[in-house]
Amino acid sequence: AGDGLTKDTNAIRAALKACNEVLLAANHTFLSGPLNLTSHQILVVDGTLLASTERSDYALIQPLMGYGWGNDENCFPPDAE
Repeated sequence: AGDGLTKDTNAIRAALKACNEVLLAANHTFLSGPLNLTSHQILVVDGTLLASTERSDYALIQPLMGYGWGNDENCFPPDAE
């Protein structure tokens, strides 16, 4: 809708799923929950992207294991470069 009142999350997500580049047009305010862009996707915001203030839009998820995360205290030896 781009009116700043109606949540545009699902529409933006659908556009990102269908296209590699999505434009949020100037002179519009897009209200949205979290979005996920992957490699080679572009979100062009010529208007305003307004984050939803509803906590329910932001689900808590378990953190993913990444570099430097592990069960040991020091993941890398002191002399690692």
